[in-house]
Amino acid sequence: MTTPSAPHGVFDPTNGAYVKLKELILEHFDIIEWTREQDNPTPVMVSFMDIATGDAFTMRPIDSITDTDPITLLVFTAAGQVRAHGPYRGRTAANTMKAEIAAADTTIALAFTAALHPPTETLPGPADAWHELHPRISTDVEFVTSRHGPQIMLCIDWTQRRLLPVGPFPDADTADLWQPDNVPPGASTDRLDLTLPTATNE
Repeated sequence: MTTPSAPHGVFDPTNGAYVKLKELILEHFDIIEWTREQDNPTPVMVSFMDIATGDAFTMRPIDSITDTDPITLLVFTAAGQVRAHGPYRGRTAANTMKAEIAAADTTIALAFTAALHPPTETLPGPADAWHELHPRISTDVEFVTSRHGPQIMLCIDWTQRRLLPVGPFPDADTADLWQPDNVPPGASTDRLDLTLPTATNE
């Protein structure tokens, strides 16, 4: 989930939007960041001076929002297979890749993004992190796994028609050791390779 900075009211100078803004305007503006402490890079005020005229104005950063939650892209093919791509830094990045992957692969029948739940000993409640299972996903879906590279565990509650991706795990052996104590009755837990498509693995 995209959330304001924590604690609220703290500005992060590494925020992607702020960094990109500075890159875009450096050709026309001198940027002066005012800080209170020498060893703290967080600016309390930022001055922008027009190089051509010398005109300037100063703004005080109040807060920043950073989309950093680990997200996986679950891809279901027309042949009944499911693949997991990622992890991506935030849902915005994952949705961008979703469009690119869907355009490049004609075998995809369904694709959606889902937040990765950390591999804790207890699964979250139904309202916290589970995702509704699309009606086109059937119980005979085939899970794509090779035991190579990072993995996720995909919990599917077929009774309540919901799913929960958990991870990432560094390897298959680590994923196989994960045994939550509250898997819903009738739910399945299957391992999936967590990969980045070749075209986007840069």
